[in-house]
Amino acid sequence: MKFPSIPWGNLAFGLFILYIVNSINVFYTLYYPPLCNEESKSCFSAVFSDDKLYDFYVVASTDSYNLQTQNIITSKKNINISVGFEETVNIILEKKFLKNNTIFGHVLVVKAGSNPMSNNKPSAHYTTSLVSFKVPDVVRVNLMEAITAVDNSTVIAHWRPRLIAHILDPDLKFDSKNYPGEFRRMMNRKSMTYNPVIYVDQLSHTRRHDTPLTASGAVNLTVSFSPITIGKLRIWMQFEEAIRNLKDLGFGDDDVDEIKSIFTDTNMYFLVLTFFVSVFHLLFDFLAFKNDISFWKKEKSTDCDSALIPLL
Repeated sequence: MKFPSIPWGNLAFGLFILYIVNSINVFYTLYYPPLCNEESKSCFSAVFSDDKLYDFYVVASTDSYNLQTQNIITSKKNINISVGFEETVNIILEKKFLKNNTIFGHVLVVKAGSNPMSNNKPSAHYTTSLVSFKVPDVVRVNLMEAITAVDNSTVIAHWRPRLIAHILDPDLKFDSKNYPGEFRRMMNRKSMTYNPVIYVDQLSHTRRHDTPLTASGAVNLTVSFSPITIGKLRIWMQFEEAIRNLKDLGFGDDDVDEIKSIFTDTNMYFLVLTFFVSVFHLLFDFLAFKNDISFWKKEKSTDCDSALIPLL
């Protein structure tokens, strides 16, 4: 009994089309998740979605949980989050920070005129580390100049010179039965509200940007605050989760910084284009290999063929 031949080429092309359609659907749902329509009664809305003006704070603390409002690095009152701002702040760190060398930056966004520490729970809050510990980078000098030996064996504290914060549009409403999983911990089912989403960009920050923390405590911090689309926010959160998984697998900080630079130093559209070109290249390689097998399978005699042809 002769079994029917399997059309491997058509099968591979069909699977390829399904893969492309699934990839496009994944990217589309990331950028355009299902939102709550006006007819639905079970929607999550932001805590201060009806307000248009907000107060912005960056507070330094030696604790990642407890805030101390007297250590405000910078603040902006009555800002419109759809506009954003950027400023550079000159800071003289107090002795308690220099002694501890563990400094956290708390980014707070509250209603205009509100106390950021009311009820000990700000409306929007994100904590990130402002200090990292590493061996000083070796200074690159011209080979024609005199080279001074640098002791780079001691781990010292380094200051993060740039803090880029984003906020998601608080007017967005999510369906209580179908909302992005990344925001699950922010949803409050009792009040049907969610805390406004603040995100501090960790992907664009690499350790090579950090500067050594001196004994004088004089540092500069460039603070940037702007809105962010939900699609871009979700993709960045996916990337950060992947990077955390790499660290769990044993990747070092320098390796992680190299991976970060792939996403931050390259245009996102170019990365997506590179992905699809790679997929098409893989498909064409498979089809070419399949045609080679079909050609040699149909050959009845190889008397006049060179032995090197299959290798070519």
